[in-house]
Amino acid sequence: LSMLNRTAMNLEAALDNAREVLEEDPNHLLALAAAAEAAIELGLEDEAAEHYRQILQIYDEERTRPLEEYDMHSQ
Repeated sequence: LSMLNRTAMNLEAALDNAREVLEEDPNHLLALAAAAEAAIELGLEDEAAEHYRQILQIYDEERTRPLEEYDMHSQ
C-alpha cells in the first residue's frame, strides 16, 4: 500500500503505511525502503537516513526470512 500511495504522490500516506508495517515488524526490508523513499520525497532526510542505516545493518540476515513478499519482490 505504501508503494501505491507513493506512486500516486500521496507521500504522507505512503510514509504512514510504511511506519504501520514497521511498528509490527521493525526489520521489514520492503517497509524500510518504502519509508526511506517517502521520507526523502517529503524532505525528511534524517528519517530516511535512519531507515537506510537500518537496512544496511539487517539486510543479510533479513533477506533470508521466508516471507512471501520477499520472494515475490526478488523475482
